[in-house]
Amino acid sequence: MACSSLHRVAVAGVLLSLLGVNASGAPVERAVNFESESASLSGALLVPDDVSVSERIERIQKRLLPPVLIEGESPEAVTLAERMAALRVPGVSVADIRNIKSSTVTFVRNASGAVGKATRSEGDFSAQGVRLNDAGERQAPRARPDWASYFSDVGVEGTIVVSDDREASAWVYDETRAQQRYIPASTFKIPHTLFSLDAGIARDEFQIFSWDKTRREIESWNGDQNLRSALRNSVVWVYQNFARELGEEREQEYLKRIEYGNADASGGIDRFWLDGGLRISAYEQIAFLKRLYRNELPFRVEHQRLVKDLMIVEAGPGWILRAKTGWGAGMNPQVGWWVGWVERPEGAVFFALNIDMPKGGAGARKRQAITRAIFESIGALPAG
Repeated sequence: MACSSLHRVAVAGVLLSLLGVNASGAPVERAVNFESESASLSGALLVPDDVSVSERIERIQKRLLPPVLIEGESPEAVTLAERMAALRVPGVSVADIRNIKSSTVTFVRNASGAVGKATRSEGDFSAQGVRLNDAGERQAPRARPDWASYFSDVGVEGTIVVSDDREASAWVYDETRAQQRYIPASTFKIPHTLFSLDAGIARDEFQIFSWDKTRREIESWNGDQNLRSALRNSVVWVYQNFARELGEEREQEYLKRIEYGNADASGGIDRFWLDGGLRISAYEQIAFLKRLYRNELPFRVEHQRLVKDLMIVEAGPGWILRAKTGWGAGMNPQVGWWVGWVERPEGAVFFALNIDMPKGGAGARKRQAITRAIFESIGALPAG
């Protein structure tokens, strides 16, 4: 080959399974957990090191996906994972897929059977997390006191805000707590990844961040990382290095630019989101996530799409879960977060949950358990 340096790209997961097809091309109904799938693509693709991330994605897509999926959009308009997920949307064949909404894999059939982009639902949140109606008037989410049992059953106190674009509805359990700001902990890795990409500290998802050989308690942190592994495994040292390179002044500037919580980067350049001055409420988390979902943050669109790709936790027929956990272990009381959204053909469902974690890591799984139970109850995630 003409290029002197080649990059070997291993695509996570068994390829045909991720694409949702078997060897004969028939659909495969199965959920894919992107946190546990291992790379097993025989004959890794060779991509030159000196090409941009969008060009790399384009080359991978052209090799692996049916050409029809590129029709009507520039090749870099959607990520590889989003195109994979598109093939799993029930009731929509590959030939049907013409208009791909770049901020999400959402397809809608109209009365004539045509497939098109979903429209933005009414009832957005403002930058401050206040729900607005079409006229821009404040509109309070509906209280869900019946959700108390999801928290009490696992012995924790907390709040959850849910914004459902499928029917332009929003609900909240514990309104007072939903307005209270807490340390964001590792949920801050979502915007922090954007900051690092924008500043050029992180180039793309292929860049390797070398381990300093310091043994840490969490085994997955003890090794070289890339953006995907650093976000998936919540590798604190990678983001602490980003923060030191960015510096407090630029961190503060970015926080204010996106109106992230109280936008306070005080308390130590490599600690401010862990036990320093930064705080954000559940409502404000929802507001931030919605802007990211729509590519409306003040960053390059390809960077926002990449971060959303990195956030994928799990996917099944007709749905994708993108989320990030957080654990404020240095706070008293300790606080746990789970924030993100589920994409479905009929619209996205956003969530921001935080709970007290008086027993530390012993309560970590309760964050997902509560959210999943609530999402199953409203049909946003499949049961079981």
